[in-house]
Amino acid sequence: LYDTYECASLAAGSTISWGKLPKGARPVDFKVWTDDLGTGVTLTLGDSGDPDRLMVATDVASAAALTGPVIADIDKFGGYEYTAETVITSLTAGGSATGTIHVYLFYVID
Repeated sequence: LYDTYECASLAAGSTISWGKLPKGARPVDFKVWTDDLGTGVTLTLGDSGDPDRLMVATDVASAAALTGPVIADIDKFGGYEYTAETVITSLTAGGSATGTIHVYLFYVID
């Protein structure tokens, strides 16, 4: 799954929908790149059942290339399998976000 979102004064607490993973998908890696989205802004990566299943709230107040999950995130989603088609989402917090976000999510299906 790959998608890009352009934030234009996106309010804190907003949900960004990235796309759908099919039933049986197991996330194995992700990459997130952002512009400097604004002072205090954080971003999660997950789904409606767990908004930070893939990435806990991460500071995106400076331009960043978040190269993938940290050990705590891997422990949380490692081996997780989606039992239904699921929309992947991000939640913003901490302030108004302005700039570009790119998300790659790699998954496998057995």
